[in-house]
Amino acid sequence: MRTLSLLFLFVVLLLACAHTWARETISLSGTWEFRMDPKEIGEAEKWYKDAADFDMQMKVPAAWNAQGAGTETERLFHDFPGPAWYRRTAAVPESWKGKIIWLKFGGVHRYADVWVNGESVGSHIGYLTPFKFDISRYCHTGANSIVVRVDGRQRRDVDPLIGCFDVIDAVNITWGGMYRDVELEATGQNWIEDVFVVPHLDSNVAEVRVEVASISSAREALLVEAEVYDQRGRRAGRGESALAAGSSSLSIPVSIPKPRLWSPKTPYLYTAKVRLTEGPREIDRLSTRFGMREIKVSGGRILLNGKPVFLRGYGDDCIFPNTIAPPADKQEYYRRFKIARAYGFNYVRHHSWWPLQEYFDVADELGIMLQPEFPIAYQGFYDAASPERRKLYLEQWTGIIKASRNHPSIVTWCMGNELNPQELDLAPEFYRIAKETDPTRLVILTDGIGMPGPEDRSGGLLDFVTAQFNDGGSIGFNDRKYDLGDLEPRKPIVAHEMANFATLPDPAQADLFKGASARFGCTRTGTPQRKRASAPCSRSGWTTRTSCRPCA
Repeated sequence: MRTLSLLFLFVVLLLACAHTWARETISLSGTWEFRMDPKEIGEAEKWYKDAADFDMQMKVPAAWNAQGAGTETERLFHDFPGPAWYRRTAAVPESWKGKIIWLKFGGVHRYADVWVNGESVGSHIGYLTPFKFDISRYCHTGANSIVVRVDGRQRRDVDPLIGCFDVIDAVNITWGGMYRDVELEATGQNWIEDVFVVPHLDSNVAEVRVEVASISSAREALLVEAEVYDQRGRRAGRGESALAAGSSSLSIPVSIPKPRLWSPKTPYLYTAKVRLTEGPREIDRLSTRFGMREIKVSGGRILLNGKPVFLRGYGDDCIFPNTIAPPADKQEYYRRFKIARAYGFNYVRHHSWWPLQEYFDVADELGIMLQPEFPIAYQGFYDAASPERRKLYLEQWTGIIKASRNHPSIVTWCMGNELNPQELDLAPEFYRIAKETDPTRLVILTDGIGMPGPEDRSGGLLDFVTAQFNDGGSIGFNDRKYDLGDLEPRKPIVAHEMANFATLPDPAQADLFKGASARFGCTRTGTPQRKRASAPCSRSGWTTRTSCRPCA
């Protein structure tokens, strides 16, 4: 009896050891102390030390211009480009001793310098991608001071990124802020760095590609387990594989019997849960949603899950008058996409900007196909960037694709707006990186060029062609505006900017716009009113074979 009791106790302890640790996070979003630095004296006066006086409070994530930082101008209620300083205290729990502690930023516009407990931990250039710092050596259990200097002014000598996220087409303003979430995260000495799920519809397999990172070459054998769950939480498939010595990546095929496919009509989502174990202990876990869907081109057609799909799209130019930065609010994107669906749209093209995680999540759930676009707004911006500065393009392009590639709603990667493929020296490299980083999507080097010739004018770097037709000479109804004549395209052709509609600002809507943008003056009942923004639909963008843009 005693032997059985001891055996039972051993099993209980073994199971407890196997499931006592998983990745932990602490959100740092919310209210931060804040101070503007118009004279740029903060570093010299060591504002990163606790003795500095911070005279405002600011919410994160958000743009500071939408929260009262700055003075009123013709374009903004609160105009201040930076630099500015954020500070808050973060408590590190006792249980994090001996672990790697990461300080993670979802996105900062545009540049960040970071201090922990008065010590510099690093800087970041480029607003597009998330970034993180290992702060283990700078922090301790208990209260820790985190200070971030943010500058919204573009330094063109190092950073050529510019697009509609920078509000260039509407009012040419400069804004700043930590526009994405901030958090602390603890991992062990070995952790899951990335999970990417590649669907294979021909074999009903979800290929789970896992990258494992480590700070030590001396480790026990690591085992990676991948489980796939359906929308009801039922396990649909499982696989596992040992990580070979000296290797940091592996691929686990997970069979899914009779998988449900993702499409605009049936946006079905699965969840892949990945566990990393070392001996009997679970040392990390990471999960991601994905869809079983396939997008490809066959001749002049775009195929979704093997069937022709007609793109009925509109343009989203990152117009957020009250917040400037896209809000980290899923409810706002539910509202917008439901309007778009009511108009019959199934596709969105983003003029030189990359939406937020919340935007992608809602598109995944509602079945909206997306074309996020790298922030090269026009050919002139690319031409102005030196070869040295263009290296940031490739770094950010790789990083943002890796950060976004599990969203089934994204069906196309696009390098920029109205560019000339023959004048882009990095075009082949952009295309190669996109296909190697993510083989599951279409890639186009630009959106919006002239009518294609027999060779589509792309040098083979466009999976489909987006062409500008003769908008000025025709309204497009029964007049052969889109007649290609004798041209037999080898690739699908999508109409770019086929219709632009403008609306005048409605003075009755003035009170709807109170937060940030002050582009238009409004009067009401003869009384001058404070300058407000126009309605969100005052500037239409790009549409795909359709005739109007929804007022979102």
